[in-house]
Amino acid sequence: MAAFNFPSSPNNGDNYTANGVTWTYNSSNGAWSRTSAVGAQGATGPTGAQGAAGAQGAAGAQGATGSTGPTGNTGAQGATGSTGAQGAQGHQGATGSTGSQGATGSATISNNADNRVITGGSGTNLTGESNVTVDSSRLFIRAGSGSGLSSNADDLVIGANDDSTARGITIASTTNGNIRFMDGSDSSTGMIEYNHSSNFMRVYVEQGEALRINSNRAVMVGGTLQAGTDGGLNVEVTDSGNHGVPLALINQGTADNSGVIISHRGKDDAGNQEDYCYIKMVADDTGSGSEDSSMRLWTIGGGTLGERLRIGSSGQIGLGGANYGSSGQVLTSQGSSSAPTWATPATNSPAFSAKMSSYQNCSGGNVVQFNQEYFDTNGCYDTSTYRFTPNVAGNYLITFTFYMYGSSSGILAGSNGEIIHSNYGAIAKFWIDPMQNLSNQLNRSGNSGSVIIPFNGSSEYVYVNAYGLTTTGGTPRIDNNGANFSGMKLAS
Repeated sequence: MAAFNFPSSPNNGDNYTANGVTWTYNSSNGAWSRTSAVGAQGATGPTGAQGAAGAQGAAGAQGATGSTGPTGNTGAQGATGSTGAQGAQGHQGATGSTGSQGATGSATISNNADNRVITGGSGTNLTGESNVTVDSSRLFIRAGSGSGLSSNADDLVIGANDDSTARGITIASTTNGNIRFMDGSDSSTGMIEYNHSSNFMRVYVEQGEALRINSNRAVMVGGTLQAGTDGGLNVEVTDSGNHGVPLALINQGTADNSGVIISHRGKDDAGNQEDYCYIKMVADDTGSGSEDSSMRLWTIGGGTLGERLRIGSSGQIGLGGANYGSSGQVLTSQGSSSAPTWATPATNSPAFSAKMSSYQNCSGGNVVQFNQEYFDTNGCYDTSTYRFTPNVAGNYLITFTFYMYGSSSGILAGSNGEIIHSNYGAIAKFWIDPMQNLSNQLNRSGNSGSVIIPFNGSSEYVYVNAYGLTTTGGTPRIDNNGANFSGMKLAS
């Protein structure tokens, strides 16, 4: 029978035709099966004796396929021949029917050139690149190249420095929303938290609450207390016996006139923004070792903001700025509609008080010689003329007092004292007639007088005049003990 050169490495169902006979390969048993029509089975001949195995002859040409004879006994395995030459490629077999759909596998991402995250579609389809970019250490959301970023704050970047679209982060919850900061084993060294049940936000530092903003938008620093329902900024400390600095306004400038301002700003009834009040704290002199400062209060009046009160570096008070007045002046109210002013206080000056150094004989009308001063505030009393000439116009109180007696040879019969004004004449007078049956030492009369009178503050003056009478000769005398002449301006 002729040999067949079947194709090597056939696939299941491949056909091969040689000498008018078609063969089909079955991969399940690894054999070719004839599939063309087979002729009628011939009569079985008698079985011949088994001949001895002859030597392997050379392969002859392929003969026509004869009818299949009975299967003989299996002969001994012959030696393996050398591999024959590769046969020609056979014709393509017919396409088999489509198999059933296999199980869905997981989608994978590979070779994403610009590091963008791929978004998924329906089934296993991947629909395209999103706007989320990841490189070796950073996550960008709709971000550019990251130019201008801080190396300490570029792990998550949202948007870009040329991005005109609003960006943000939302933490959605019905309880609390938190951003936590940790180091080592401490999972809440710092924290920003929003509490939805009570509607407040707070900031933690070193596991302690440092700042809170409550539902009224009031800010509490260092605690949770609010100074009433209108307390906007509340700074709280607990430092018994000490004076802490819970709130500091800092200006690090070194030039003179550096400072800080606390301002009340609001709208007028036309909707215009106005500064209504200032408290300015100013470093007037920043020289090392000679530092001076002032505090200044400003208010708006008649539409104009101006400085109304200043406290200087030594505690001096200035009105309308650095107007500290002059020494001795006092603050004087101008009523409810005007600012106070500095004014020289009303005083009782000029004022004086004079006495007599010895007794004075007084036989008739004589000027009483008050020749020594207790005091004279403005130098207006003359101890040589015994006149008081005030140099400030106004109303004055003038008084005198003395007593008289007769000399050893005379008994006092009467006495008189009077105040004489240069313009108005005798303006106060006291006359007495003593008992005449007493001795001269016991027969005494006291004289005093007082008057309030105006002076022009330049030329008008006043002095004291006295009269005395005796019955038995002798001389009337003014005793110096207790004698006094005084005057002062009435404050107005």
